Order: sequence, then structure tokens, then C-alpha cells
Amino acid sequence: HGLWLAGSTMTTVSYSSAAANSTTAYGLYLDGASTNTIANVLVSSGVLINGGGYNTLSDSTFTAVNNAIYTVQLTGTLGNTLARDSFSHSNANGTALRIESGSLNNTVSYSTIAAGSTAVSLVSAPNTILGSYISSLSGHGIVFGASGALVSGTTVAVNSGSSYGLYLNSVSNTLFTGGKVLNPIGRGVFID
Repeated sequence: HGLWLAGSTMTTVSYSSAAANSTTAYGLYLDGASTNTIANVLVSSGVLINGGGYNTLSDSTFTAVNNAIYTVQLTGTLGNTLARDSFSHSNANGTALRIESGSLNNTVSYSTIAAGSTAVSLVSAPNTILGSYISSLSGHGIVFGASGALVSGTTVAVNSGSSYGLYLNSVSNTLFTGGKVLNPIGRGVFID
């Protein structure tokens, strides 16, 4: 990993860059880490937040090119804030943001999220996305795989006849409000 914060608390990293030179490693790995601040940082090779919680990642740029790694992945972590960030995955099969089971009450706000495939995958809820722009070249914009998510004031843009802006997969109590869903050659919303 480029920068590995294992069990770290109240650490601040700012105006820095981090990268990994392995296809299975992350540029930034918060492992059981809590109440840390990451600001104005450039991270390539993706970000993994595993366990812990209440970290703040702001005003930063996160990228990934390997489809085996998500640009930002949250696993079993609580109450993190990601604000004014840019997430991008340049691989045709890559996902920019994935919130895994056990990750609750996390908020992504005023961010740009772009991917070659599914841009955002929400496997756990409640989690919130506010005031963001989400786009995919050939996949879904947001896949909702858990009930109770909130997406507000967000634009979701895709351009695929076989994909959806919003894909609600067997979920309930999920709210998309005050935003736009764009797909000029396919479906905007699909509820399964």
C-alpha cells in the first residue's frame, strides 16, 4: 500500500500524494482507523477504508485503473465523510465507489464520481450521497443493493442502451430526491 494507516486515530494527511506499485494494493488504506483527516491529497491505485470510522476525506482526487480495485471502497466502517472529492476509474470494467455490507451512515457530498462500468454500488445502507455528479461510460450510474439509501440533489448520467441511471435491485425505503437522471439511449430508472 502507498499510505497505510493501521489503527490510526486523529492523524492528518494533507497536500500529499500516495500510490501503490502492486495491482492488489491500495494507494491509501485506512485499516481499523478512526477520526483521521485526509485533505487535498492525490491518491492513485484506489482507497480502502476497512473498519473503524468517522474519518474525513475532503478536497482530494482518487483514481484507479485496475478493475480488481475500486477507486474508493468502504467495508465495515461507520460515519465517514467524503466531501468535495473526485473519484474516477478509467478501466472499462471499473467501479468508482463501492460501499460494502456493514458500512453505515457514511456520507459522500459535493463530489464527482466517474467510471467505465458501474459508477456507484451501494451494497449497504443507510448511506447518503448529496449534491454530487455521477457518470458512467458503459455501466449503471448507481446500483442500490440495500434498502434505506438517500441520494439527494445529485445528477446521474449514463449513455448505454443496456444500463440504467438508477438500478434498484430488490430494495425498499430508498429515496432519490431533487436530482436528475440522464440516459439518452436507454432507461433512466429500473426497479427490479
